[in-house]
This record gives sequence, structure tokens and C-alpha cells, in this order.
Amino acid sequence: MELCEKEKITPQQAIQILQKDGIVTNQTEAKIILDFLYIIAEIVVDTYLENSD
Repeated sequence: MELCEKEKITPQQAIQILQKDGIVTNQTEAKIILDFLYIIAEIVVDTYLENSD
């Protein structure tokens, strides 16, 4: 199975996505939000893989 690097969401894309839900943010805040979400996603995947054994 070949692993491929997923394209990351840019802070600008995050701003646009959040604006659709009425959340106003700036570039710095969007970067912090994305960093947090990537950390949470990594924890979830690691936990799932540990529990699937």
C-alpha cells in the first residue's frame, strides 16, 4: 500500500470555511486552529490504530 501526503488546508482556506459558518478569524488565529486540529487528528488516528490490535 502506497502512502501519500495529504494536501494541507491553508490558513486562507480555513478562514473561508469558517466564514461560511459565521466565524470571523484572521490569518494568525486560523493557523493556530489548524495546528490544533492536526494535533487532535493525529491523536485520534494513533489511538484508533493502538486499539485495533
